[in-house]
Amino acid sequence: MSEPFYPGKTIAIRLPKDTPPEVLDRLDELKQREGRGFSRAITDHLFHSILSETTMRDNAYLPLPGPLTFEEKEMLNTPMQRRVLGHFVYHLIKEDFPLELPKEKKEKSASSTFQTSNVHNKFASNLFNMDDD
Repeated sequence: MSEPFYPGKTIAIRLPKDTPPEVLDRLDELKQREGRGFSRAITDHLFHSILSETTMRDNAYLPLPGPLTFEEKEMLNTPMQRRVLGHFVYHLIKEDFPLELPKEKKEKSASSTFQTSNVHNKFASNLFNMDDD
């Protein structure tokens, strides 16, 4: 059984024989640019790759129905918006809540919606002379 990793432990990485030339060129550029800090740069890339792989499991990508402007994209990339949208989608999927479909309302005719009382009838008969003399 091998020893567990700990901060400061030296590790050796052997490049496979089928490493693409683009990767080799990128490593050469990185070594030229970083010099003695090459191992730190490689570990940064390694950490970024491992962290992105672990967070990919917790992410969901949703296609949007249309293109966004630069301002809209910037707004969606704010930490607060990302949290709010994440919570919204999570609760939309996870929360069990009863779904009640709207009941069909029967159309009431105009005569059935207007109701009169005896008070109204008396008032109308006193106000208007209905006698045909």
